[in-house]
Amino acid sequence: LNVYMADFIQDDTFIFGIHYKFMQELASLDLAAAWSKVKAPVLAVWGEADFQASKADSELIASIINKGAAGKGKFLALPKTDHGFSLAEDQEESFLAGRGGGTFNPAIVDALTKWFKENAG
Repeated sequence: LNVYMADFIQDDTFIFGIHYKFMQELASLDLAAAWSKVKAPVLAVWGEADFQASKADSELIASIINKGAAGKGKFLALPKTDHGFSLAEDQEESFLAGRGGGTFNPAIVDALTKWFKENAG
């Protein structure tokens, strides 16, 4: 596993290709408060092979939306899909694939198309 960590921790300032200050700034935001102001339909998508974000993260977004705008938030879990919408059997395979991921999973296009059609108006 340590062999693969070199792909994610480049130096003292970048982890997963993201500057640590970005992560500090992101952590300081009240994202729940921001999501609570959204009244538009929201599709919170999580790939089951995503090791970077949790299922609970996307479920929470849909829940917050639904508290402020009943029925507007929807959670969708996509099998064999990672954080970048690439195909992966599971979180371990996605992690070991490293940055750049693998083959794009077209299931996201189908899911988004269906959701857009359901919410067009």
